[in-house]
Amino acid sequence: MVKNHTANFQPVIHWLNNKEEKMYYILVKYYYHRGTYGARKNGPMSHPVYEDKYEFETLEEAKEHLKENGITWKVSNQTYQYEGNYTLFHGEYQRPSYQIRKVRRKNV
Repeated sequence: MVKNHTANFQPVIHWLNNKEEKMYYILVKYYYHRGTYGARKNGPMSHPVYEDKYEFETLEEAKEHLKENGITWKVSNQTYQYEGNYTLFHGEYQRPSYQIRKVRRKNV
């Protein structure tokens, strides 16, 4: 009689299938007075033309992207804002904040 050895490997295969890939994105939060017409919406930082969400493999890549765009003032652990003078848009009461966050997806 032949033994079924694949039963011993099921936990390993299950672990490999559920392995999570860590990626990072930048969440943009805008501060507008209630009812402001044309206020920008909070959400992930995206390409201005193609509207694709920017994703980064490492935290350092996300920080470098913010730095390239002039967002260098560190407010808290992973939250940044523009440094220096910032001109508010119509209805805006504070400069936007940029938070670096993790994205978790299961590998297929």
